[in-house]
Amino acid sequence: MATPIQDPRELFVHQLRTMLWVELTLADDVLPELFELVHSTHLKWAVERHLLETRDHVKNLRRVLVHLEEPANPEQTPALVALKQEHDTLLKSVPEHDLALRDIVHCDAIARTEHYELAAYSGLVHLGKALGIDHELVTALRENMEQESHALEQVEHGLAELLAEQVENVDR
Repeated sequence: MATPIQDPRELFVHQLRTMLWVELTLADDVLPELFELVHSTHLKWAVERHLLETRDHVKNLRRVLVHLEEPANPEQTPALVALKQEHDTLLKSVPEHDLALRDIVHCDAIARTEHYELAAYSGLVHLGKALGIDHELVTALRENMEQESHALEQVEHGLAELLAEQVENVDR
């Protein structure tokens, strides 16, 4: 059973721990697997770059928790689990030989995950500021958010390219 959350600071710590779990899961499992699955050079580069950033996100989250004198215990969130399940289920319905369409599915999943992370970091930044959390720590969370935003831009650019190619091939 989940620990009761009785005040905004406890909510902040809980959200930090769930994002720690998200970032660890992405860094250790999801992004390395995705790197092997994608075929588009642009998308492969974007996944590899974001993997490096994600490892830094883990460090930032741990640093905030340590500064707050809270254990850096990751807490699983069903949101990422569901996003991964949706991706995996959809991917099963796409023919293995249609690499471009499969990359579009990967892009869609990445974009959905980035939107989730952006929302979570936005909430953490606002809550951290409201709680009077050290400016340097809130800035670290904002940096994570900005990198997530850049990753979303990259994947949206890659998705636009893939979709343009796909439409061009259909028109032929």
